[in-house]
Amino acid sequence: DILRIIVCQPGITKRGLDTMRARCDLLQQYGLNVEQVRAIIVGCPTILCFGDENVKAKFDFILSHYPLSDIIRYPSVLNKSLLQRTKPRVLFLAERGVRRPLSTIC
Repeated sequence: DILRIIVCQPGITKRGLDTMRARCDLLQQYGLNVEQVRAIIVGCPTILCFGDENVKAKFDFILSHYPLSDIIRYPSVLNKSLLQRTKPRVLFLAERGVRRPLSTIC
């Protein structure tokens, strides 16, 4: 998994090990276990390059509308712009009472 991540996202290697560890710790603060953190990183390796505030904002907003299991199942949603893509779509559907799977809105 690690080799695939590095091949797909070589910029990740520019981040220090401490930064990557901190990102994993941040994800665990949302109640994720080690395997779930691994699944999110494999599904969205660029999360290791995002700033803490970016990750927190995405998780906080998505979790206000979807269960944590949806992020684990569809981690690539974290690659999408929160302000330009995810939030407008989720709010548009919510205002109309439409409930769509997270995987279909982004």
